[in-house]
Amino acid sequence: MITNDEIRQAENYALEILGSGKVNRSKSCISCFVLGAEVDPTAEPSKKGRGDEIIVTPFPYSTILLKAHSRTFNLLKHIQDNKPDICYDVDIDSVLGSPYQTPISFDVSDLEST
Repeated sequence: MITNDEIRQAENYALEILGSGKVNRSKSCISCFVLGAEVDPTAEPSKKGRGDEIIVTPFPYSTILLKAHSRTFNLLKHIQDNKPDICYDVDIDSVLGSPYQTPISFDVSDLEST
């Protein structure tokens, strides 16, 4: 469960980065994403600093997975629409077309016991 404590932890990490002197404060924005199974209803995204230098956004895993699936699906559709000849592979089709994993059989009688 993502709570305000986890959001503050991300803010603190970002503050450490800004305080290190390795980042130009006036030209930088640090975006933090806090991932978890669920977001506490009281947990709020945060923006800190002059000009919102630090932005912390909580996300449940399900949202990230849905976005990743959507992007992958859209990429696959784009490839199929623009390069239909490269979307079929005999080897991949034979592996994915199998309803179960074929057991690996090998002779263990030659192995030395230790």
